[in-house]
Amino acid sequence: MNKEKHTDLRTRSIYRVTLVGALINVALTLLKLIVGFVGHSAALIADAVHSLSDFCTDIIVTLFVGIAGKPRDTKYRYGYGKYESIATLIIATVLMGIGISMLLKSGETIYLFFASGVIPQRPSLWAAIIAFISILSKEWLFRYTKGVAERVHSNTVLANAWHHRTDAYSSIAVLVGVLGAALLGNQWAILDQVACAGVSLFIVWAGVQLISTPWRELTEHSLSEEEQQTILEIIEAEYPGHHPHNLNTRSLGSAVAIEVDIYLPDDTPVILAHERATHIENKLKEHYGERTHVIVHVEPMAMINTDHE
Repeated sequence: MNKEKHTDLRTRSIYRVTLVGALINVALTLLKLIVGFVGHSAALIADAVHSLSDFCTDIIVTLFVGIAGKPRDTKYRYGYGKYESIATLIIATVLMGIGISMLLKSGETIYLFFASGVIPQRPSLWAAIIAFISILSKEWLFRYTKGVAERVHSNTVLANAWHHRTDAYSSIAVLVGVLGAALLGNQWAILDQVACAGVSLFIVWAGVQLISTPWRELTEHSLSEEEQQTILEIIEAEYPGHHPHNLNTRSLGSAVAIEVDIYLPDDTPVILAHERATHIENKLKEHYGERTHVIVHVEPMAMINTDHE
């Protein structure tokens, strides 16, 4: 499969899973908002806002993946992969902002309940039914999106998948809170607001967790020690005795850059040295994706002692 076709299939897969997620998020947002307002459930309204944020991030993914999927050019020699990192960073920031806003609102209501005895309205059981539907829908969407993310090696899509999972977890909190508030009497009506606060905290934490990956990518953080060891093992498996060394790696958004030196016998013909380097490059691209940037520098075996002095 040539590079252009591989990139096109990757982009189409991302667009498809994002569209499915967007449609489900729109439907859930409308259901939660309507039932939340009619059924007097602050927790379900908060959950609706969470679903709305999912939809917004779907739009962000769609916009940025189109840019990130562009091939390298003279303007961006290492490709446009960091645009996916920017998208992931936006998703994380949106999550934290929404979570903090809802936490402040529910915290105020909880304070008034305990300080002044202000009892919020009890929610309708319809809110619990919608929360249960949301749990099933978002868990399925998480599994589907995560599968696509792992297949196309996209951290942005993976971030979106975990965003779906957080929505499923938050709906569980809503379900418990609404059921308690609706079935246990007025004195327990505050449980709906407690669930709202719990959802808010979960959203903030999800944003904090997501922000670390794009931050490492945008600052060109090296790959983990485990990944670097994997790279060395791939090379050693192909050519034992070539002693790969001086390994340098960095994140480039949805792609990675790898630079490594190998030793060859002093009398190795130039064409054979080129073939060995190209073979290693192709093997690493098989493992890390076609957009991986690989440079293999060949050194004569006579330098092995000099390099280790």
